[in-house]
Amino acid sequence: MFFRRHLFLLAFIFLSFHPSPRQDSLELFRSRNQLADYLRFNWDRQNELDTPAVALAILDETLRSLWRAPKNAAEAEELLWVQLSRADYLFQLGKVLESVQAYEEALRWHRRYTFPDMVEYLYKPLIAHYTRLGENEKARVLYERAFKEASPESLAGLYNNLGLTYWNEGRNQEALGYFAKGLQLGSLEDMQKGLLWLSEARSQFELGENVKAALLLKKSLKTLEAIPEKEADVLDYLAGAYALQGVMQREAGAYAPAEAALARALQLVRKVYGIQHREYGKINVEYAYLFLKKGHPEQAIRYFDAALQAVIPGFKPKIPTDLPNAKQLYEENTIYEALAGKADALAQLYQQNQRLNYLTSAFSCHQLAQQVELSLRHTLQFESSKLSLLAYSRKRMEAALAIAFELYQKNQDPKTIRAAWTMVEQNKAAVLLEAVQENRLKQAMDRGDTLLLKEVRLKKQIAWFDGAALNANDAILAQNYQRQANQTRDDLAELKIQLAKKYPAYARYKQQLSELDLEKIRQRLLQKNGSLALEYFAGEAQTYLFSMPAQGQLKWVKIGSSARLSTQVRKMREWIQDKTGGDLQAYQQFSQQLFELLLPDGSIPVQTRSVVLIPDAWLSTLPFETLVEGKKTATRWSQVPYWCHKITIQYGYSLGVLLSQQDLQPPQRSRLLAIAPEFTKAERGLAPLSKSKAEVQQIKGIAKKAFFNTEATWQHFAKKAPHYSILHLATHASADSVRNAAGVEFYERRAFLSDIYALPLHADLICLSACQSGLGEWRDGEGVMSLARAFAYAGSKGLVATLWSVNEASSSVLFQSFYTHLRQGMSKAAALNQAKQDYLNNPAIPTFQKTPYYWAALTYVGEDSVVRMENHTAMIWIWGGIGVLALGLGLYFYQKKKN
Repeated sequence: MFFRRHLFLLAFIFLSFHPSPRQDSLELFRSRNQLADYLRFNWDRQNELDTPAVALAILDETLRSLWRAPKNAAEAEELLWVQLSRADYLFQLGKVLESVQAYEEALRWHRRYTFPDMVEYLYKPLIAHYTRLGENEKARVLYERAFKEASPESLAGLYNNLGLTYWNEGRNQEALGYFAKGLQLGSLEDMQKGLLWLSEARSQFELGENVKAALLLKKSLKTLEAIPEKEADVLDYLAGAYALQGVMQREAGAYAPAEAALARALQLVRKVYGIQHREYGKINVEYAYLFLKKGHPEQAIRYFDAALQAVIPGFKPKIPTDLPNAKQLYEENTIYEALAGKADALAQLYQQNQRLNYLTSAFSCHQLAQQVELSLRHTLQFESSKLSLLAYSRKRMEAALAIAFELYQKNQDPKTIRAAWTMVEQNKAAVLLEAVQENRLKQAMDRGDTLLLKEVRLKKQIAWFDGAALNANDAILAQNYQRQANQTRDDLAELKIQLAKKYPAYARYKQQLSELDLEKIRQRLLQKNGSLALEYFAGEAQTYLFSMPAQGQLKWVKIGSSARLSTQVRKMREWIQDKTGGDLQAYQQFSQQLFELLLPDGSIPVQTRSVVLIPDAWLSTLPFETLVEGKKTATRWSQVPYWCHKITIQYGYSLGVLLSQQDLQPPQRSRLLAIAPEFTKAERGLAPLSKSKAEVQQIKGIAKKAFFNTEATWQHFAKKAPHYSILHLATHASADSVRNAAGVEFYERRAFLSDIYALPLHADLICLSACQSGLGEWRDGEGVMSLARAFAYAGSKGLVATLWSVNEASSSVLFQSFYTHLRQGMSKAAALNQAKQDYLNNPAIPTFQKTPYYWAALTYVGEDSVVRMENHTAMIWIWGGIGVLALGLGLYFYQKKKN
């Protein structure tokens, strides 16, 4: 614990004469308004105790009894030490999230007044906590602050903790670089060397460098074991070293030495933390996987249960199928790791004896793990941390779906399908859903609120720093810009906490994923006659399809091997991007076969006319309109029986996102903003776009503002876009996912994804007449990180995007027809589908230009309402009439005054 000045004289005198010191001391200190003395008095009281729970109770009561906030540095310092002590005790009791909150309170006072010795007592443990929670970018932000205050003795620990933030993300080469920096420091203590070698060993092991890892681990163990007086930190590091040794030996098949090493790790960690702590639980999880690998699921379950008991004291299992109560769960990753592992053990037990209750309990484990993951996701501040957790959740979910599917084959219970669908939906585009929900709620807030204005400013600053980092030619300069971006992200996270306190509804917007309602989705998304929702999950092994009609039972089918299907889809994409189309008969035959694989018998009711389609992984790159239904064959490309002749397809990132997009409110006036830089002189090395201006000019019947050539700048667009309901960009774009460099080209610069994320849009419709605007980097769980997603994130209800480099002339024809049907009152998806029919049926277009390459790249993604079109011609007549009337009245009054 912390060692500071002894109990001052007043406390001794007071304790001598008062049998109930707490209440009497409070009254005395309050009457004298001595806040610092009161805090110091209680801090010293708890410091004399050996039991964390009792000491924590004293400090908690101290905070509840405060009669005011600190007004100066002396008072703030005493409160800071109370919070630091609370944070330490909370961690000792295994309450990491609450410990983080206490450290953050201490950090707020430190940032205001700046106190000494905070690297060791504040920054290091807080950085380690954020790493444990998977909040790695937040940890790195804190590292940058700590580095400015660090003494030479503190640097080794900081380098180790910083490296762990990269190791935690699987970025082991970067992690090793920081561990090496720590080891290069002079005058390292043996404890620091042992810790850094241990961290290096972990990263080398994950890189598959087992020999290097074993040598580093041996050095770490030898060094740590040689320390004569082993304090708690040394024992903690030793426990980690033996745990790693056990894992390495387990994976090598050396089960006996692995068990001995893990037993030693358990012994050490128990000595440091006791059995009610997450560290004890985590080593039990590794122990359990040893028995699972040996094919002993019952023994594995005992250790998984021990891990759960370490972090859920009220859990008292008696039989293998016993599980914690949902009310006992909280934000702790040890819980979902143990639950996921126990599910694997129960599934293995089922395979051994075919008792259905084991399979049922295994799926229940995954449902509980999902609940914990959702709760933990709500606590994370940085988007990167949420994406990492989604990726982990997706891997676990594939195992859950395999269990659920086998369970459904046995029990035929519709509740099993619903539970499996809910799990999939909760793991799709969850970060985007939060953004859409946030945008919807902010529309109801005061637009002049200083917090909201500050939020927009911070987002723009982040976008600038991100862009500067991407454009920097110097690696060090790029790194500095990225640091500033992350610091600003931290400021933005703090601001959102303030918004949540001010607006209760804003604080609850993340809960929608926990409250998914199948019937509500049906009622609001499947209103059209013959509507159907299709949602895919493409795992590493198997691909599944959920089919949801407007009425009737939700259906679930396993459609086959993901490896085989992804190969088929990739071949289909290559085919449809061939301008010539290749062999027409071969294309039809292949497309029919793929249709039957992806949409098997029974998944599509006969009366279906409209489909809400939620693709997944590699399926996100396939325009389903190009699939061929039935055995009928054609002799010309214009006559091919494409699926789009029968079905209107509306794509979505998830059903939850579509539901939230319906509630977004576009501007009251329906106007169109168009951007068309023609690049006639190949500015910035970009190819000229000879049709872009004409494409915009042919949009008729709606009030619009257009910027061409040198006027088609990002500056104009960013300023005007939030006030328009329809945005049309006829320009170049790139789906380059290297360093997140995808972007849209304006006359003077490229707008990156971060620029678009920062826009406060309210658009009903965005048309991206640009190459590959629907493509991007795939992120497990979240989906394709594309330009289309960025505009949806910024606030658009729906958009037309492209899946490959489009033909400029054909896309111009398609958009002209699309806007015509919008004016006629068609919904967005229906208007685009009809535009494709018009294109295929247009005799003026040569047959060779009717291959899928020319018309299938455009897809509509988003909610499918009718766009309210403000007729520009009608407005001219209205304003003209008003002008004539005003002129007449002016002449009348002038004549009257003259007379």
